[in-house]
Amino acid sequence: QIKGSRFAENIGLNSNGHPVIKYNGTIEFSKNSKSRTYTFNNQREFIAGFGTCDLTDDEFLITGSGSMNTCSKRTVPLSVSSPIHYSMRECLYPFSGKIDIGSSNRGVIIDFGQGDCDNLAEIHVKRRNKNAIFNLETREIIQ
Repeated sequence: QIKGSRFAENIGLNSNGHPVIKYNGTIEFSKNSKSRTYTFNNQREFIAGFGTCDLTDDEFLITGSGSMNTCSKRTVPLSVSSPIHYSMRECLYPFSGKIDIGSSNRGVIIDFGQGDCDNLAEIHVKRRNKNAIFNLETREIIQ
């Protein structure tokens, strides 16, 4: 079962003159009496396409943070450490940006790259200080 809520608020133009939408909410995933909860608070800065009805011309940067509560009731923090750049007309996957999941010595950093349109992300495992390449389309580690 998946349930949750998401609230969006147009907070106006930022200092760059770009529209910004603030999102916050909670999503709960449940199966066989175990559940995980994801709570988030992020912003989308629209750098193109905001004024049209065509979603495919939208281009935006995502910033923000949240937390995940695991089945074992452990809370894992996450934050966007470098804005995630999406361009809906050009690519199905993020062009760039980083997400930091976990504490400073446990967890992973997901790096979407430096501007290429591809389905790959580099994952850095903090505790083991190892890197892997993750295919975003198939959700498999390929290297």
